Amino acid sequence: MQHFGPRTEPRMLVAILRDASTPNARSKRDEIADSLAVRAISYRPSANRDTAASGIAMRALNALTDAGAANPASGRGYEGALARLIKVHREARSPIVRSRALAGMLSMNDRRRALDYLRSVAISNDPTAYDAISSLIFNSRGGGRGGFVP
Repeated sequence: MQHFGPRTEPRMLVAILRDASTPNARSKRDEIADSLAVRAISYRPSANRDTAASGIAMRALNALTDAGAANPASGRGYEGALARLIKVHREARSPIVRSRALAGMLSMNDRRRALDYLRSVAISNDPTAYDAISSLIFNSRGGGRGGFVP
């Protein structure tokens, strides 16, 4: 993200990822999405409860979720959002970040792949299996976007 610094508000990037106003190269959108995933993954919970760092991670996750949402307010859903949320879930050390990544998956365009991933986590020994189960229950009751919200 050469043109966007580390303090760039992730919400500003959603329109670019969604191609809301002008088409952008896939490589540019992928680079932005990778940067947002890294922001979320890099958050490390600490004893001093660094709310600024936590906020950065949560805003990055929210931006990825909004960028890939199937029911767009503007533009079209970014196709790589689900892959980035899966990456965040697999690589983040923060339990809350991992749980929030799972919760955002049900709003993606590739709902079948999201459900398959949630099912695989739900039957695993992963510490977030309960969160995946909660999202699947939410989905089974007709829930749309989101799922378990920690």
